[in-house]
Amino acid sequence: MMICLSKKISGFLFLLVLFFSGVKLGAQPFEYGLPLLSRNQLGIYSPLATAAGETILSQVGPQAAFLNPGVLGLTENLQLAISGRFMIAFCGNSYNDENKWFDYNRKTLNPDFAGLVLGFGAWRLAIGYSLLEEFNRPEAIVYGNDSIIQDGKLHGFQFGLGRRINDRFSLGISLNFRRGSLDHLYRDDYYSLESEYRYDMNGFNLQFGLTWKTTRSLTLALVIRPEYKMKVKEEFIYRSSDTGYVYDSYKYESFFRFPLVICLSGRINISESLDLYSDLAYWNWRHFSGGNQYVSDLWFIYHWPLEKDTFKFSGGVDYSGKLGAEGTVTFHLLAGYIHDSYSFLGINDYLTCGLSLGLKKISLAGSVRLPLARVRDSEALASSTFQLGLNFGL
Repeated sequence: MMICLSKKISGFLFLLVLFFSGVKLGAQPFEYGLPLLSRNQLGIYSPLATAAGETILSQVGPQAAFLNPGVLGLTENLQLAISGRFMIAFCGNSYNDENKWFDYNRKTLNPDFAGLVLGFGAWRLAIGYSLLEEFNRPEAIVYGNDSIIQDGKLHGFQFGLGRRINDRFSLGISLNFRRGSLDHLYRDDYYSLESEYRYDMNGFNLQFGLTWKTTRSLTLALVIRPEYKMKVKEEFIYRSSDTGYVYDSYKYESFFRFPLVICLSGRINISESLDLYSDLAYWNWRHFSGGNQYVSDLWFIYHWPLEKDTFKFSGGVDYSGKLGAEGTVTFHLLAGYIHDSYSFLGINDYLTCGLSLGLKKISLAGSVRLPLARVRDSEALASSTFQLGLNFGL
């Protein structure tokens, strides 16, 4: 039995590495500041939850406490989690003087989450930090050898409170402070001119959640994130790239209004070693907007309007077992699929997979998330994501 399980894990790891290293997928336009990850994301998922298709109930730890604070009632008295993500991005176009295909690669490594859950009787308190979004782009050559450079990050500082009403039902609320910046630089090579947009963003949102263990094998969860605003401060500078002389500049303040989100999650326990997970989220994107007369400039961060609301479906499977003569090491093999109907990015489907190994109260998990899209798409950025994290429970 031990040899059989070891072969399964070795084979899965081989496929994981092959799948991750051999495919460059997922295109999205780089002329805007659009997120590298899916637009329809409530927050940062743990590596184990990402591997199971970005499903909230697949790991009820500190990350899930901010995705759906209702799962706080399912967590242990004390949990600590940290994770990071490594991204490989690829982009190309043929808009240059020689009309040849030009491409570049980018590799970035960032911490994406650190959080803690504390238990006090039936109450649970969660605090955490998330790198909610990364806007970094390598230099890209466009028409006439003009170039675009962009960098920036959106950070989240999070607080959650939950209560276990009984063995089957729990409620929770989380408060998420968001703060970030973005710098978008366009260089006109022919006229030696530069247009630079600098943005500062801040705001907060609330999320309300509940979980209900309807039967021994079925658990349901619901999270509601009401609409919220983020303030935006922009500084625009139009200057000579040779001398630095400023021809024009301005500053203004505006806002983004982000939409209502409702997400229903489910967990089905098939057997002692097999679990199925699914999430269905509704995003009211038709109500997304930005304000004041310079609204077109804000498209460098988010693009709108959208003609319809969107849905995101996630599904995943978790096969678990034990290793060692005494079964002291636990393992999880996970795989998932995501369909995101937000169509502006040209990405609708994603594949995920991962592996977790645990010893007593410590577990190490890794995951891969690959969007399925064209790779040689002009003015498009392709990215694959690998996530690694540690989880401690006491």
